[in-house]
Amino acid sequence: MIGLVTINLLRPGAGMNVDVATLNTTEAASVITSAREFVSTSEFLLNLLPRTIVSGFADGDILQILVVSVLIGFGLAAAGERAQPMLKVIDSFASGLFWIIGLAMKIAPIAAFGAICVHREPVRRRIAGLARQADWRSSISRVRCFFCWSSGPSHGIAASASSS
Repeated sequence: MIGLVTINLLRPGAGMNVDVATLNTTEAASVITSAREFVSTSEFLLNLLPRTIVSGFADGDILQILVVSVLIGFGLAAAGERAQPMLKVIDSFASGLFWIIGLAMKIAPIAAFGAICVHREPVRRRIAGLARQADWRSSISRVRCFFCWSSGPSHGIAASASSS
């Protein structure tokens, strides 16, 4: 009922003007054929459990990974005091993983800046063109230090501005 009311009130997709006859459906063909295959309830329930603990991870089946994680959590909770060494190992692993994720979050802006510097030649040409147009040579050297940490004058803005 909620879905019908939402569709009739909000009308998602209205005004998109998409010609269905011209859409390319070859990429969706495999998904459509697999969705049409009927899976019985018993097959679905048996597929919830992976063949081994790591096969869900290897196959990328999220539902199997989730079920195994919940079962391991229930097992550790049921074990009580005997599960404390394993919980300490999991906690140590999680804190190490969170440290790595925190480091990646701190390094991400530097990596994005490095990606900009990899493609700095067009930026350098644009800045050199601005220097020729407005004679901003003193401020351009500051911008050069910010955009591209190049070694030597052969790779810098001064070289591209003087060569043209």
